[in-house]
Amino acid sequence: MSGKPEFLSGDDNDKEVEKSKYGVQEASDDPEYAGEQTTSIIEGHTKHDQHDMWRMGKIQELRRNYRALSAFCFASVLTAVWEFLLFANTQGLIDGGLAGLFWSYVWTFIGFSFVILSLAEMASMAPTSGGQYHWVSEFAPPKYQKFLSYVTGWMSVLSWQAGNASGSFLTGTIIQALIGLNNPDYDPKNWQGTLFVFAMVLILFICNVWGAHLWPKLQNGLMVLHIFGLLAVIIVLWVKAPHQSAKNVFTGFTNEGGWNSIGLSLMVGQITGIYSLVGSDATAHMAEEVEDAGRYVPISIFWSYIGNGIMAIIFLITYLFAISSVDDALNDPSGYPFIYVFRTALPNSGVNALTIIVLVIVIAANISFNASTARQTFAFARDKGLPFSKWISHVNSNSQIPVNSVALTCIFTILLSLINIGSNVAFNAIISLQIVALMMTYACSISCVLYRRIIHPELLPSARWSLGKWGILVNSIGLAFVTFSFFWSFWPNTIPVDAESFNWSVVLSKARFCSQNGFLRFGSTPMIWARAYTLKSSFTPQAEFTKTYTPSSRYHNQVLAPHDVDLVDDTIYALSTAPGRAGIAIVRISGPSCLDVYRSLCPGKAIPKPRHASLRSLYDPSTTRQNILDSDALVLYFPTPNTVTGEDVLELHIHGGPATVKAVISAIPKCASQFPIRYAEPGEFTRRAFQNNRLDLAQVEALSDTLSAETEQQRRAAVRGNSGRLGRTYEEWREQLLYARGELEALIDFSEDQHFDESPAELLTSVASQVKIMLKSIEAHELASHRGELLKKGIRISLLGPPNAGKSSLLNQIVGREASIVSQEAGTTRDIVEVSLDVRGYLCSFADTAGLRTQNDGKSTPHTTIGHVEQEGIRRAKAKAGESDVVVALASVEPSLDQSGWSIWYDLETLSIAANAAESIIVINKTDNVSAETLSRLTEDFKASVSDIAPIRDIPIVAISCKSAQSRTTPALNDLGNINHFLDALVMTFQSMTSLPPDLKDLLGVTQRQRELLEACSGHLLDFMDEAQISNDEDSECDIVVAAEHLRAAANCLSRITGRGEASDVEEVLGVVFEK
Repeated sequence: MSGKPEFLSGDDNDKEVEKSKYGVQEASDDPEYAGEQTTSIIEGHTKHDQHDMWRMGKIQELRRNYRALSAFCFASVLTAVWEFLLFANTQGLIDGGLAGLFWSYVWTFIGFSFVILSLAEMASMAPTSGGQYHWVSEFAPPKYQKFLSYVTGWMSVLSWQAGNASGSFLTGTIIQALIGLNNPDYDPKNWQGTLFVFAMVLILFICNVWGAHLWPKLQNGLMVLHIFGLLAVIIVLWVKAPHQSAKNVFTGFTNEGGWNSIGLSLMVGQITGIYSLVGSDATAHMAEEVEDAGRYVPISIFWSYIGNGIMAIIFLITYLFAISSVDDALNDPSGYPFIYVFRTALPNSGVNALTIIVLVIVIAANISFNASTARQTFAFARDKGLPFSKWISHVNSNSQIPVNSVALTCIFTILLSLINIGSNVAFNAIISLQIVALMMTYACSISCVLYRRIIHPELLPSARWSLGKWGILVNSIGLAFVTFSFFWSFWPNTIPVDAESFNWSVVLSKARFCSQNGFLRFGSTPMIWARAYTLKSSFTPQAEFTKTYTPSSRYHNQVLAPHDVDLVDDTIYALSTAPGRAGIAIVRISGPSCLDVYRSLCPGKAIPKPRHASLRSLYDPSTTRQNILDSDALVLYFPTPNTVTGEDVLELHIHGGPATVKAVISAIPKCASQFPIRYAEPGEFTRRAFQNNRLDLAQVEALSDTLSAETEQQRRAAVRGNSGRLGRTYEEWREQLLYARGELEALIDFSEDQHFDESPAELLTSVASQVKIMLKSIEAHELASHRGELLKKGIRISLLGPPNAGKSSLLNQIVGREASIVSQEAGTTRDIVEVSLDVRGYLCSFADTAGLRTQNDGKSTPHTTIGHVEQEGIRRAKAKAGESDVVVALASVEPSLDQSGWSIWYDLETLSIAANAAESIIVINKTDNVSAETLSRLTEDFKASVSDIAPIRDIPIVAISCKSAQSRTTPALNDLGNINHFLDALVMTFQSMTSLPPDLKDLLGVTQRQRELLEACSGHLLDFMDEAQISNDEDSECDIVVAAEHLRAAANCLSRITGRGEASDVEEVLGVVFEK
């Protein structure tokens, strides 16, 4: 079964998503999206997104159009805090006055920041459009998981739908207020306000369906308008409006609501601040459309809240100073205090202009709010939490937008606005649910993550934007503030209460809760939440599945200890620098006895400050400060856990004389300690780093390559492999296969007594879509491995050509010494002469071979009889060329057969071998025999004569003269003989053989061992794909047990790469790798 939560399993077993509709797309080539993280094969879908969606059991259906900046601007414009404070501040002025509105906003902004921090972290843990209800399902106790998640989902849907309606209604009423301002005889009617809502809904639908792909690109411009709109308002009000005194603004509390005290009035009036700040989590519901959502969604949520909050404080101070009379503002005919304030500063035309600027921003916020609401509704329907879920969660295959969900959201707003025609009170009662319901979702999700953080912190999913050690404190304060705000959300604006002033949210919340509970109990069948989130999430499964899927036995990474556990308590030491005479030697000590060693070698001296070098004299621990081992040693202490081995580490930098080194090393095991102190085994420091998760096995192998690197390109490849990215990638693949295998085995174990929403064939198809993506990635790693091996083991180059063409002379010029015997006698080289050297950073192995010539062939080389010894040399030369990575085919400028001029002599078989080689270069030697013009003519004749015989058209041709090169006197200043030009051509060939795109360069660190295991893993995955293909054949039935076994074998191959997991021979692998 899939890892999606399911609310209404019923009898409808149709798949929620047709995976084939959303075929795999190639990654974008746009440089804006380039970089290490955008290495996924789905557009805008990074490897982190892919992993998050897999873990949460979701399929990527929506296009990720939002990047980091556009997501931040989206969040900022949507919440539009200062704009909504401007339009909706009536309750704050009634209950609290000028000072009450200001200070209640300030404490709300501070208190709500802890809520935002908590939501942002959860958005990083599980970046899904579902938001709060999904987070509850991940973090709630298993016993209450289904109920709490379901209730939270309904609360979230209805609160966002109510908020969407209130935004459109607010826009319509402000337009009516502007009409009344310009036409005093205008009498606003409810039905007219409803028509304005209809117009607003039409704009929302058009922008969020046909303009959806353009909307992310407009966010930056809307952000500019959001900022400059604020500047326009505050400049006008500071310059033109009459001003209150600072005393009235900051200390002038009033109570116009009829409450018993100013304090109680302030508590009721704080709803203005709360209303302006809610909805900051909107970007979380757009998470499946944000690139690298686990990182940028929480950043957008938090920093947009901070930026908007500060802008709102600046605005609020300006606005409150500009209210010359609170009573007049509250009694303004328009019904909006801000229009009164604008009228005191500007004529009607100015009021219109300033209001329209703000209104445009609010309309943009409504469009974004509608998009976020539709995504939240889509997500809840995708998990079958709503009636008609299949229709609501449908995603248009062309636009990749949940059009039905957008339409439903618009229809819901229209239906609510119709209520306004009959009763304004009823309409306001319904939309009053927004704050109450949203506060309930905040409280439920934060309390669940706090529970998980306290009870089972080890099971929290990793977050790339984490609260760390402050998590419990931040969550606790956030939960307390949400509870506080929730309580005051039910209070009416004023007393005594009538039907219009009554806060109907308390009645409607109770009614909604009862209806949800009834729908949950009577409208759904038992669900399989435990398996769904045990396999895709990180919390403890319910009891009925614990026996099979306990995290400790299957889903937590197992690090296989390479030695007996008792040896972990040993303290080890070794000489870390090369043995022999040197200016300095470093002795490294690792283990629990590091400080004991220090106290014995440096008696009476204070422990050095961590990671700071301290000058010390080292003494023999068997004597009492009588025998000085080294008088000027540097000692460095590195406390656990952030050390090279993950243990306490002590480094002794001593003089490098052999006697001093021997004395210090001999003294270390004499130090007093409760733990054994012994000399380290080969590779044991690295082994401990692996055991303590300081290095993964791919980094260990890269470390070996780094230590053995002899050329610049070897060093670069080794450094790439040492980044840790390879190990993380392979571990993610292994975990994905374990999750998929767990799903299949759950179906095997419980298919008889549990209801599943997918058949075995559908499940295999679902898993196969993920395996297909993995196979493409493995293919890229295998290709990169071949290229990396060329850098590590060296590029093999064969010099091939007819006798006396200059092969040996060219080799000697490259090497810089006489590596091969050179003479005028044809066939001097009978066997292969091989030389390895560094050519501009590339390790190369050159092979000088016997001259090739074809007996009785008068077209290219003179007629010659070939002896048996020379034939054997030619056979070996051809075999060597077949093994080589690059073939250099030589020809030479020689007198023509009739001695009438010059021609280029060549061997046809040599050229044929070069043409069929993977990489090759043609070199024409002895160019010193002719002028440049003659050489050019001869080269063209050569190309023409062999073009029909050997396809050499694309092979580079380089003209050289080994004779001229031998006579050069200043090699650094000239290139006589053109040898450097030949080397340039050779290096360009090397670069084309070993280059990778920038985002794949880390793959150069893939080793041959890893490649062989990846090939084996790929084979098992292809076997799985064959089994999955059988499931699509109506005449055949797939064997799900065999399919699960293929996944197990593939995961075991990855276990052998990472050194973690269940593979039976991982221990043997570790031993081989560490001893290197």
